[in-house]
Amino acid sequence: MEWASCALKLAFLFVALSCILRKSNQALLASITAAVLEYVGKKGGRNAESCESPRSAPTFVTFSGSYEVFLSFRGPDTRKGFTDCLFTSLTEKGIRVFRDNEELPVGGKIKPSLTEAIKQSKIAIPIISKDYASSKSCLMELQQMLECRENKEQMIIPIFYDVDCSDVKHLKGSFGKSFYELVKNEGIGRERINAWKKALRDIGEVRGLNLAEMNDGHHGKLIQLVVSDVLQRLKKPDLVVTEYLVGINRHVEEVMRKLNVDFCDGQAVETFGHKKCVVGICGMPGVGKTTLAKVVYNRLYHLFDGCAYLENVRERFSNMKVLIFLDDVGDPEQLVQIAGELKDYGPGSRIIVTSRKQDVLTKVKVADQKYEVEAMEEGEALQLFCKHAFGKDFVREIDNTLSSAIIRATGGLPLALEVVGSFLFSKSKEVWEDTLKKLKHAPHKKVEKVLKMCYEDLDENQKKIFLYIACFFIGKDKRIAIYMWEDCEFYPHEGIEALLVRSLVKVGENNEL
Repeated sequence: MEWASCALKLAFLFVALSCILRKSNQALLASITAAVLEYVGKKGGRNAESCESPRSAPTFVTFSGSYEVFLSFRGPDTRKGFTDCLFTSLTEKGIRVFRDNEELPVGGKIKPSLTEAIKQSKIAIPIISKDYASSKSCLMELQQMLECRENKEQMIIPIFYDVDCSDVKHLKGSFGKSFYELVKNEGIGRERINAWKKALRDIGEVRGLNLAEMNDGHHGKLIQLVVSDVLQRLKKPDLVVTEYLVGINRHVEEVMRKLNVDFCDGQAVETFGHKKCVVGICGMPGVGKTTLAKVVYNRLYHLFDGCAYLENVRERFSNMKVLIFLDDVGDPEQLVQIAGELKDYGPGSRIIVTSRKQDVLTKVKVADQKYEVEAMEEGEALQLFCKHAFGKDFVREIDNTLSSAIIRATGGLPLALEVVGSFLFSKSKEVWEDTLKKLKHAPHKKVEKVLKMCYEDLDENQKKIFLYIACFFIGKDKRIAIYMWEDCEFYPHEGIEALLVRSLVKVGENNEL
């Protein structure tokens, strides 16, 4: 009875998954079928065990639609270092990447679902490290990747990580030693040994990337080249974002939630619901609105069959499911001229709008939900500053006091941290100290130019109110200042509202400015 109950539950699960995936990739459905059949086969031979037993639970490879890149690597060699950085860099560009987080147990077979993941992927990247050949799963994956390549179903970009390609090709040195120890200890049959030797010989002849030849072995340069190569091969319309993305994931997750997008492990899995979703991202200049919107757009792109650009949007995409990104909208009329009535687009459309003015989003009813980007938290600000000022994620203790003072002087504004940090790179301590003194009086000229756009957009009375607040009323009760501004006929209620929608001032819970 227990086995019958198990089979019935699996049947219902499979039917449900089939319904969900009826419009999705057929390879995905096949992979789930294989995984279910594999599990059912195991259960058939273990009739006495209960379906609820933790030990008998199936190990599924989680799919989120067809993958674009498959990473093959030996976990102990690169999982927490190079592979993790490469995975993060690829997913940040909106590329759907598969990586298996489990090592194949001794005597185990490669799972049908894992084989299917390789077949689905358009590009395979084997990260061949010194002990890559000591892993059965790695060799099985490599053999499968090369079979897909021979059938012209896949491209391969091998990365030779601290190992020479000739050692891989001819099984020499420590690499060859790892291979021969594996086949000896595991008792591998002659047929499989020959197949693996051929796979290693073939991959050694494929033009790949060698870590030792890239910028003196620095990971960053190699990862940039891999990401660039993948984007070019996939022909993805990637929106360029800043090199260093710090603390952005929590913002991306929140925007995805507002867009009704299932977002998991850094990737957009699927949109849910047929409703059109429009999100307006607002905040002061230099706070990272455009960068956030670009990252969201890049990660959403693969879920849409078409992509809307600004030219002739209305004629080309009316009533279609589209993904539209409108950046730095300064006036409601701009939206009408560029994209018409946003309600005209088809069900399931996602529209992202950025603006310095919150009232623009409200007036045209563009934002189902607004998301305001705030200045960076202190820890994130320090990390971003260090990436630009020192080329790393941390600061030496001797520089910590000076760095923290500069960060406070920038107000945690990402643009300012990037500009000032880059300027101070490799500069002397005296230059740092002079820069701090200057920042206490005025922002860096590049930052000032960006910030000034918001200020110049104010009328004369609003500018006066802003300057009064900046000079005299920070932390003061706004009601006290309003009495004075009313006598001066500055129209303070309207003026403060204009400053609020541009994120130039904030009003606290106790009315403090």
